[in-house]
Amino acid sequence: LLSMNRSSSSENIADTHGGAFELPEQSPGWEIHKFGGASLATADLYKTCAQVLISESKCKSASGQPWGAVPTAAVVSAASGVTDELIGVVKAAANQSVEAAEALLEKCVTRVIGILGGLGIKEAELNRVRSNVEKDRASISSVLRAIRLMKSVPSTALELVTGLGEVWSAQTLCAHLNAVGVVSDWIDCREMLYLQSPEGGTGGLGEKGGAIAFISPAWPMTVKAAGSWWLDVQLQHGWMSESGAPLDGSKFAPVIVVTGFVASTEEGVPTTLKRSGSDYSATIFAKLMRAGKITLWKNVDGIYTADPRRVPDAFPIRTMLYEEAMELAYFGAQVLHPSAMAPCIERRIPVHVRNIFNTAHPGTIIQGSAYDKPTQDGPAPGPGRHHTGRKGKHLEEAAFDKDKLPVKGITSVDQVALVNLEGATLIGVPGVASRMFGALQSREISVLMITQASSEHSICCAVSASEAQRAAQAVREGFELELSRHQVAQVQVVEGLSALAVIGQGMSSSVGAAGRMFRSLSSAHVNIVAIAQGSSERNITVIIRREDLSRAMRAIHSAFTLSAVPVSVGVLGAAGRVGSELVRQIKLQRNRLLTEENLDLRVRLLADKDGYLFAEEALDLDHLCPGDGDDGLGPRPPSSSAEEPCAAWLAQAKKYSPEAAAAGLTGAGGIGDELGGMLAAAHYPHSIIIDCTASDEVVGCYESWLNKGLHIVSANNRCPAGPKARFESVMETARRKNRCWAFEVTVGGPAPVLNSIQDLVETGDNVQVVQGLLSSTLNHILCRVSPRTAQHTDKMTFSEATAHAISRGYADRRFVDDLNGVDAARKCVILARVLGMDMEFEQVERETIISKEKLASLEALGDKVSTDDLKFLDAEVAARCAEAAAEGCVLRCVSVVDVVAGTASVKIRKVHQDDSDRLFPLVSSSRGHSVAISIETDRYKDEPLIVHGPGAGAKLCASGVFADLLRVAKRFALE
Repeated sequence: LLSMNRSSSSENIADTHGGAFELPEQSPGWEIHKFGGASLATADLYKTCAQVLISESKCKSASGQPWGAVPTAAVVSAASGVTDELIGVVKAAANQSVEAAEALLEKCVTRVIGILGGLGIKEAELNRVRSNVEKDRASISSVLRAIRLMKSVPSTALELVTGLGEVWSAQTLCAHLNAVGVVSDWIDCREMLYLQSPEGGTGGLGEKGGAIAFISPAWPMTVKAAGSWWLDVQLQHGWMSESGAPLDGSKFAPVIVVTGFVASTEEGVPTTLKRSGSDYSATIFAKLMRAGKITLWKNVDGIYTADPRRVPDAFPIRTMLYEEAMELAYFGAQVLHPSAMAPCIERRIPVHVRNIFNTAHPGTIIQGSAYDKPTQDGPAPGPGRHHTGRKGKHLEEAAFDKDKLPVKGITSVDQVALVNLEGATLIGVPGVASRMFGALQSREISVLMITQASSEHSICCAVSASEAQRAAQAVREGFELELSRHQVAQVQVVEGLSALAVIGQGMSSSVGAAGRMFRSLSSAHVNIVAIAQGSSERNITVIIRREDLSRAMRAIHSAFTLSAVPVSVGVLGAAGRVGSELVRQIKLQRNRLLTEENLDLRVRLLADKDGYLFAEEALDLDHLCPGDGDDGLGPRPPSSSAEEPCAAWLAQAKKYSPEAAAAGLTGAGGIGDELGGMLAAAHYPHSIIIDCTASDEVVGCYESWLNKGLHIVSANNRCPAGPKARFESVMETARRKNRCWAFEVTVGGPAPVLNSIQDLVETGDNVQVVQGLLSSTLNHILCRVSPRTAQHTDKMTFSEATAHAISRGYADRRFVDDLNGVDAARKCVILARVLGMDMEFEQVERETIISKEKLASLEALGDKVSTDDLKFLDAEVAARCAEAAAEGCVLRCVSVVDVVAGTASVKIRKVHQDDSDRLFPLVSSSRGHSVAISIETDRYKDEPLIVHGPGAGAKLCASGVFADLLRVAKRFALE
């Protein structure tokens, strides 16, 4: 046997598990390249892989003189889809007919030969490989007839047939390399790579993305076979001199093409390394050849922090430890095989994961171990070791460099079930766990995760969903006597689950990692069924419902600052002035929020009574809201249309489904359910629906939306001011579901009225009276029909002042609600309820600026009322203003919530224009469209707390809604 390690050529084979491929003394060491099926889908991609091998093998010796090339081994998978096609062939033989299976086989072989014919291979070589493929097809046909007779598929037959895809692929690439002048030969691993029995035996192919038990090579047999092959091939091709010494490596360096995936048992039975096992083949050969480097060529830019199909914000990891890579692979990260790292760890062979379609990208480097001893200069080299010289580094300290984050990746096993063994008599009884796992072992069932309560009342293990019933039956048989005596309560199977694993060596030195993980799951409304964490703290695994998996992964990914916190946003009433202005403001601020606040606001839904626009990820607001417009909070220029931002989306809006339209807004399966279902996507951990309507019907959907896991931001005061029973029911649902319902804007617009009151109450203060100018629209009108002496405002008639308020955007078509005091009364109800009062709308005493008779005639017109219809009111209002002026007063609409008396009122008050009137400070500071509120409490008795600010207009109202949205969204970021 030839040893590659010149300094220790006498080492025992069983100890070294390598040294089968000797090279010249000055030659650079072997390098391994592995190509997956996606890299070998077409003839052009085979050519690309060959060019990569040629390019990557160029190097210089230590003296700087160029060598011909680096000795290289290329481990190949089957061409894309071929393995699945061969599985289909075998299944068709068992379940249909030999003829159906032969037809599928013909299609598969034709494709393989088609790829071969597109590589420009010389006729003699082409015929040789084609002949080998045809011989294999004849062998498969014999197997198919046997399978049809048995009407079942033995695992040996399945592995024999499916492994031929790699055999064909290796011959194809080898033939092409020889055709382009590269010295090459190929290895059939069924004649070289042997696996220990029974672990490496005939256990089927395994499942893609599943957790797989480790498979161990039979190293002595493998090394012996490899050494013999390498000696024979050197003599056969003239790669060795007559004296037995390898030829000068500066003259040539071979490329050996190796079949991935396939192997044999120690008894010579064909088997495989299970699905995605070509990575393992590559690392086994890296150890055999004592390679200095291995590159796994994929169709992605390395190992990602999470599956990009579930977490679109996932990104490639630059460096990671062997142990981290093994954990990721074991828990279903399909970019790596679970066993692939084991051969590299012993010899510390770096593993590079790169993209065949983007060779310029550096990809991921896997090297270093968590168990490497520190050097004199500090911690041991290798990614993931980011010590600070003290134990217990806090999580936030590592949140700035993504390479130093405590969590490297999040992965999952999608199809999982739990098997629970429960019984009071299990407590303190020795050997229960041993018997349970012995029963599972007897059926060769691999356990993914184990958890046991300290009371020992129950033992729970996670297994592959496909093995769940067999596992439960094995446990029942193992405890048959105890079950019959009722000493064991039950053996229960819980299906429909997934395992989610958070992996990172840095978690072991980061305080709060587990807490952050669980908080993020709670915030995303994800319930944890079972938990397990190893003492290394490198892995925290939770079992959750399968439908929650995408949402959970996104929540955890953003929680560890692996990405910004994604917030799914839907806007109802998006065609109205407030809704369209809100969308515009979100568009203007989203980039700043992303960079400064780590918030990724994604507007996915815009809806109106006539239709909606929806995107799975995010709507293109740059297209829907062209132009930046005015960034300030003042009114729009008169020439600017309030409807401009929503015009684009209305043109693209879709109609509601006929079924939803027929069911109405609040009916089962109606429009409300349709909209809520769109926004409450399983893959979004945080979704907020914003109600910018004034619809009493829309608020009927609130409880349904909360139950779906949505948060609600409401500019619509119909619910908080509506029937108390409905208000309390929505509040209770929000508490029970741990959802937010924010409606700050319904009282003071952008002014923080409710938040200020809640702060006072929560700090122990007692609010006695809240009074002030709550109706910014009506007070804007009154400021112009009854101006203060100190104001130089041109006096207007009542109809003119109302028209002026509408033109400035302070009122809309529902301005009658302002004139009759309904809007102010609703705000009083909301204030009263926040203060704990038992208040209904009908209990608010209301006084209007005009007589009830004339008001009734206006209300009868509904939304069709115009400012011209108000001219008949001018004289009556003018008379009241003149009367007030004669007394040195002005008229204002004053709202009062008296907590002590338990009353609320909205009245037109004569307010004196001096300090003798407690309301004068509010009136003097008001500029018409403002909200001004006085809050008297035990602490603020002599000098009330004043909350004052502009309160009317679409921009201001939208900014208040935006503030509520951010308050809710930042809660996610904090968690």
